[in-house]
Amino acid sequence: MAGGIIRQSRSKERLEDWGSKCFHDLVSRSIFQQTAISDSCKFVMHDLIHDLAELVSGETIFRLEEANTLSRRFERVRHSSYACGGRDGKNMFEVFNEIGHLRTFLPLRLRIRGGSNTSYITRSVLSDLLPMFKMLRMLSLQGYRIGELPIPFEDLRLLRFLNLADTDIRSLPESKCKLLNLEILILRNCSRLIKLPQEMRNLINLRHLDIRGAKLLKEMPFGMKELNKLQTLSNFIVGKGECASGLEDLKSLNLLCDELCIAGLENVNSPQNAREAALREKHNLEALTLEWGSQSDSPRDAVLEEKVLDTLQPHERIKELAIKHYGGARFPPWIGQHSFSEMKVLKLENCDNCAALPSLGLMSSLKILAVKGLKKLKSIESEVYGEGFSMPFPSLEILSFESLPEWQHWNTNIKGNEPVEIFPRLQELSIAECPQLSGELPGLLPSLETLVVRKCGKLVVPLSSYPMLCRLEVDECKELVDICGCDKLEALPNDMHKLNSLRDLGIQLCPNLVSFPEEGFPTNLTTLVIGNFKLYKTLVQWGLHRLTSLKHLWIAVSDDEAECFPDEEIGMTLPTSLTHLSFCGFQNLIFLSSMGFQNLTSLQYLRIGNCPNLTSFPEVGLPSSLLELHIYGCPNLKKACKRDQGKEWPKIAHIPFVGIDRKFIYDPEAE
Repeated sequence: MAGGIIRQSRSKERLEDWGSKCFHDLVSRSIFQQTAISDSCKFVMHDLIHDLAELVSGETIFRLEEANTLSRRFERVRHSSYACGGRDGKNMFEVFNEIGHLRTFLPLRLRIRGGSNTSYITRSVLSDLLPMFKMLRMLSLQGYRIGELPIPFEDLRLLRFLNLADTDIRSLPESKCKLLNLEILILRNCSRLIKLPQEMRNLINLRHLDIRGAKLLKEMPFGMKELNKLQTLSNFIVGKGECASGLEDLKSLNLLCDELCIAGLENVNSPQNAREAALREKHNLEALTLEWGSQSDSPRDAVLEEKVLDTLQPHERIKELAIKHYGGARFPPWIGQHSFSEMKVLKLENCDNCAALPSLGLMSSLKILAVKGLKKLKSIESEVYGEGFSMPFPSLEILSFESLPEWQHWNTNIKGNEPVEIFPRLQELSIAECPQLSGELPGLLPSLETLVVRKCGKLVVPLSSYPMLCRLEVDECKELVDICGCDKLEALPNDMHKLNSLRDLGIQLCPNLVSFPEEGFPTNLTTLVIGNFKLYKTLVQWGLHRLTSLKHLWIAVSDDEAECFPDEEIGMTLPTSLTHLSFCGFQNLIFLSSMGFQNLTSLQYLRIGNCPNLTSFPEVGLPSSLLELHIYGCPNLKKACKRDQGKEWPKIAHIPFVGIDRKFIYDPEAE
């Protein structure tokens, strides 16, 4: 769009939609390919396609890294890119003095693992070089540590795209408001930005404004209603006084799509102002966040906030809704109505005065429900499931409760003429920091794969009711007396061995767990974390070698008895399948057993911590498969492993990565 490549079609289709179709058509033809790294929004071009594109573009494209700049002609260059460095100085950009008709100035941020992503650019580029490019359409300064913009924007009147994301700017110059052709303005993660220009309303062609992460912004400037071509407005902050925009300014912005966060709702003085936002008319919005301030100079009016939220009802095809720091005592009746049949995500956060949840079970498409910080919520009763519905929450996959200090009871029994199945598709359940919650969790969750319980000391967890459980995490449950349904039994469930789908199991900071399941653990475990000494000893006696699929074993206990690891006196044998092993807290450990390590032919990662008396590795050395060794809190072993000098050095010299007390042993500073 910014380069003028996408033209308006004869239909009423948006330029953005038409451009998206063109791009996905190129992807389908393998012109572009999605990267395999975690950031799925990045695409690359095959080398052959890249070479062809360079050939077709001829002299109009220029990369600063090109080695043949001396023989290059710059008269026809229109688009330029370069890889950002840590310090981009004046000399680096001298060649740009020969480019008179540049349209695209695009620094590329190449993330290098372990390297710094901080970049600086010389001020002369901003004040002297960029104003020379009168034809500039697209300008990005993303990621540079820029505190101010000494750019005379009146010289860049043709600019359509401006990306200042991840910079340190505190404000934008008023001259920016002379960019009447500007269509896209990106200020994402400008964490020091405190205000937008007062004349922002003059940017009448602006289509996309992204201010996500600009958390110091307190208000939108007056006259936002004039920007009626806006299609993306990530955040709208309701301000105070005549110099700020109110909710009524949203009325004319009916082209808004994708997501919108409305913050500063504590500044709304009447329900009428909220009604004028006309959220029901914004049919292209897919995600909406309604946020009140967590801190306010004036007392909160709970009744007013209830009326305001009641009038901020979005259209019924909304897919995601979040309500944060709401001060009313109840949620409006429209939340949870079955008419919101397309809603997939609902988040209720820090609504301190709400003592009950609305009826949510009727939303047939809801996949994610998160409830956090409702300080007055004491009970979840059957009303939350909705009346007359045989299968509440039919599509819910992820359910989380967090920081509910007064929550005591969860009613999972629904009375009626017909049996009712709740959460039939629930895959992940997380309950954290709910110290008063007691009783049983839902008894039958046929699809549950992940269960996380943190700081909930009074819960009863019927593990045998979760046949598909793959991951179980119990953390900081110091008063936990039962996780299997046997009252007052300080034990793990005897039928744990039946959980054939369980792969990851971690038990830490649960000091009252003293007994081991009679039949042991399921032998299909691949990851096991043990932070309980008595449980560890019993597990060793049962036989760790029975866990024939175990790959990751983490042991963090306080053992004053063992002098050898694995402990040969009690016949401790480690599974030969291990690839990662970590153990710490063995105070009297002196040496590592040759017999215990000789069969670990797949071991790649070894971490040893807080074993102050440990002096040596196995006599036959460590497994040749080992790629990474970490040692900390082991002063005697550290001395013995001194590079090229210590008596144990020959046993670890073959390992590519050795870290001792969090320093890479081959780093000069580690000497």
